Amino acid sequence: MFTIAVISFAISFIVAGRLQDRRGPRLCAAIGAVLIGVGFFLASMATSLLFLYLAFGLIVGLGNGFGYATPIPVASKWFPDKRGLIVGLITARSSRYSPRRRRTSTERAISG
Repeated sequence: MFTIAVISFAISFIVAGRLQDRRGPRLCAAIGAVLIGVGFFLASMATSLLFLYLAFGLIVGLGNGFGYATPIPVASKWFPDKRGLIVGLITARSSRYSPRRRRTSTERAISG
């Protein structure tokens, strides 16, 4: 599932970057928001593994590509001398709200 999401993210990031250069960040952000919302809604209604792969892996992955294509290039243009720092801060900030993985009972037993 995550492999599909990462591949669709990479492909849509390229497409979204070109679209943003031509039409601006507002359209890319809107497309990303709609794709992520629809993808999560459809994933919550999944009754088969294949549908979940398509909804989450493909649609949410595409939405993430469009979503990331909005702030990263814009911020890179705003801070050309600190490009690496600003991209790192944006990436770190977005991952701050990702759900944290809980340790399994086996991991807790091993670590004490």
